[in-house]
Amino acid sequence: MAERWGDKSLMFDYKMHEVCSWILNLESEYNLFDLSLQGVRIWKLIRFEIFLGACKALGIYGEAHAQSTVRSKLEFLFLGLYNSIVHNPFVGSDTGKILIFRHPRKVSVSGNWLDVYTQPLVEELEPKSYEIFESPYLTKHFLTAEDRNIRYLDHMLLSNAFHYVFKSLKKLFSAADISMITELENRFFKKFGYRPFFERIIARNITRFKVSEVYYNRLIRKKMPRKIVLVVSYGREALISAARKNNVEVVELQHGTMSPYHLGYSFPCSDCEIPYFPDRIFSFGNFWKDTVAIPLSKDKIHNVGFPFLSYKLRRLEGIKKKKQIVFISQGTIGKQLSEIAVAAAKVLKDYMFIYKLHPGEYRRWKSDYIELNSCMGLGNLLIVDTNREDLHLLLASSEFQVGVYSTAIFEGTALNCKTILINLPGVEYMTTLVEKGVVRLVNNAEELVGAVQNFSTSSSFDSEYFFKNYHVGDMKRMLLDDDPVQNKLG
Repeated sequence: MAERWGDKSLMFDYKMHEVCSWILNLESEYNLFDLSLQGVRIWKLIRFEIFLGACKALGIYGEAHAQSTVRSKLEFLFLGLYNSIVHNPFVGSDTGKILIFRHPRKVSVSGNWLDVYTQPLVEELEPKSYEIFESPYLTKHFLTAEDRNIRYLDHMLLSNAFHYVFKSLKKLFSAADISMITELENRFFKKFGYRPFFERIIARNITRFKVSEVYYNRLIRKKMPRKIVLVVSYGREALISAARKNNVEVVELQHGTMSPYHLGYSFPCSDCEIPYFPDRIFSFGNFWKDTVAIPLSKDKIHNVGFPFLSYKLRRLEGIKKKKQIVFISQGTIGKQLSEIAVAAAKVLKDYMFIYKLHPGEYRRWKSDYIELNSCMGLGNLLIVDTNREDLHLLLASSEFQVGVYSTAIFEGTALNCKTILINLPGVEYMTTLVEKGVVRLVNNAEELVGAVQNFSTSSSFDSEYFFKNYHVGDMKRMLLDDDPVQNKLG
């Protein structure tokens, strides 16, 4: 039986930003970032999970990603064993390289599967100066023939699973710990009407953190890297902790939307010490560090740009717009968004509707999005459920884009799409665009149709402020500007 996140005995009507604000107040009241259990400062590890779990339990969000099936897990067990031998991270004796932990979800670019966040850096570095480490995405790896210096982390995942079975059976908490955990659960129950399984969540994260930290510590001591580069730091706390213990700098590449409501990056507690956070962040543009309380000094947040988007903007310049509307879906709000798309497509028959699913929805949309599935034969509705379609080309050739809070919304606006946001959970992430009058905000399909037929905004989108124009070599230079080896060579 699948584990439930919490027991719901009551239902309250809360918005995403209200849940976020309440959690921020709870952090301040209990000094949760200082809470240490079994030697682990646990709140940083579970904060984002608790927030998402609360939103799902309250019916604010749906399931973000498809869950792995039993069959796929069994396939991964055998493939993972194979990959642990062929792509073992501990193979090789070279030291002093840059270790790149790339995003497992790839995009198809000219037939190649690429991590668009780390690929520009890989292309700028000397081939023998780095190693790439990769986790599977939905139990699989997506590679191209050009991939090199690749090591898989299947080895670590299998090792973690083995240790977890045994270590998780041990008693983790004292009576005082249980008292604190119970008090936090009671606060959630009193506020939201459900009781999250804090003890189970904390036990799982402590075990995973300790096992992973030992693994990463061994890896770092063997490789003795110059730097570590990663994408998505929340969930990589054990890697950051191990790097810090070995005096290795960790640099994170921005991978998506950051906002005051993104609890992976927003830490408005000015007098709190935030553990397990990267040493530097390479951001897309000034907007993100101006609007989000990232727990780093401003000189540690580097305005680098988004190289892949800069490349796409140059390639797609001059593409002619069509009477086309692209919907940018996400698992958390996909059911509601897809229903609005179908309703609008039935009215706006002179427009072509393209419903672009998020990769996390590919496996489940036909069973979960009943309305969308039943309208596959609609003449002006195309459903994209593969990574092989070029999203940026779709956006560049479309008059309109519709979504809620995806990073692709910002990218589509930079590609001169007229942008309409649907007032669904998560739209709070886009507050700045709404307040500046760059986009239109609507509540339902009827208002969407009206906005398309009579579209106007009060302000234009400052692309450079959100996405600095990237110049080849900038990422390498910023990464290595304090590197003694690089400075000696150049």
